[in-house]
Amino acid sequence: MIETRAAPDTEEGAGPDPAGSLAPIWWERFLGATERFLFDRPAWLLLAVLALADLVKNGAAEDPNVGIWLRIARAFPGNPHLPAGVQYQQASPIGPALAHLLGIRGPGGYVTLHVAVIVTALGVLVVGLGRVGGRPAVTAGLVAFLATPLSNILLSVGAQDPFTFLFASMAVLFESPLLAVVAGAGLAASHLEVGIFTVVAVTVLRVLDDRPLRPATAMGLVGGLLATAGAVVGYEHHAGVGLSARASFIHRTGLRVLLGDFLDELPTWLFSTFGAFWLFAVVTCSRWWALRTVRALAVLATGAGLVTVVTLDETRVFALLTWPLVLWLTLLAVRRLEPGTLRRLTALTFLAALVLPRIIVFEGRPAVSYASDLIGPLLRHL
Repeated sequence: MIETRAAPDTEEGAGPDPAGSLAPIWWERFLGATERFLFDRPAWLLLAVLALADLVKNGAAEDPNVGIWLRIARAFPGNPHLPAGVQYQQASPIGPALAHLLGIRGPGGYVTLHVAVIVTALGVLVVGLGRVGGRPAVTAGLVAFLATPLSNILLSVGAQDPFTFLFASMAVLFESPLLAVVAGAGLAASHLEVGIFTVVAVTVLRVLDDRPLRPATAMGLVGGLLATAGAVVGYEHHAGVGLSARASFIHRTGLRVLLGDFLDELPTWLFSTFGAFWLFAVVTCSRWWALRTVRALAVLATGAGLVTVVTLDETRVFALLTWPLVLWLTLLAVRRLEPGTLRRLTALTFLAALVLPRIIVFEGRPAVSYASDLIGPLLRHL
């Protein structure tokens, strides 16, 4: 799944101390303790601490579109008669379809369903990472998740994003043709546009990889996506929505406004794309820039950035599109970096993720976290 051509990075001077030999002793001890916690403690404890840190730092909020999805769920598979400006929500029917199947009628149940999907997705992520690269991959992958804005975006509970996160992770981590079919189908049902990008990206990376390409896996991924995409289009037609509804927000907002929003906060958006994971990405990509895989990752990330120009939620869309790329680069580092260097780089990325703000850019305006929704009212009552 990841490139294995070169031996681990052991050139002179590439030891486990990227912080530098002039770092104070207390800092070295602190980094050492952080490494031991991340790599040597039980994986369940690491996952619990990362989840708690994410919640405390970023808070959580109910997605404002839950009412719309409940309306779709109640009418599913019929026509919910939505206003034209929000009919594009019907293009992601997986949440409403499950809610309809399970008899969920209220926002509490709908939010609980999506929390359960997040927990399931994290479990699948841990299992998949462990199968590919053992405990080092589990730690590096979980820290990558914490460091990217995706961990903040999933805390807007009720959107279809947990499904997209789950199936994109499966597309990268598992070689089984059957699971590839499930991943492709799930991506089409949760977010078709992101699913198309993910399938193309994973297929390109598998072709460029030195390991043998399993045609059945690639065919399963593409086949699952295409078959379910056809079913989603059929559902949209049955529910009274045309293909043009997918771009209704573009027509409603206007390309000039979307471009203006994108440029207004361009430097902030550039930081928000990977957040603290920029540290990990810059170090690893600069080491292996000559590799075709790394250059392909850069090209794909650039393409994802261009797509966000015509979106309202720039950081969210970029994070969903690039999560497979983040996973692939992380696994590449697990294979190629000397173990001490991997531990130190992962520890530094983890600390940066705790300290740096998790910025989200939406409609050209930055926001730091959902925690302010909880902290603000609390402070006003003190």
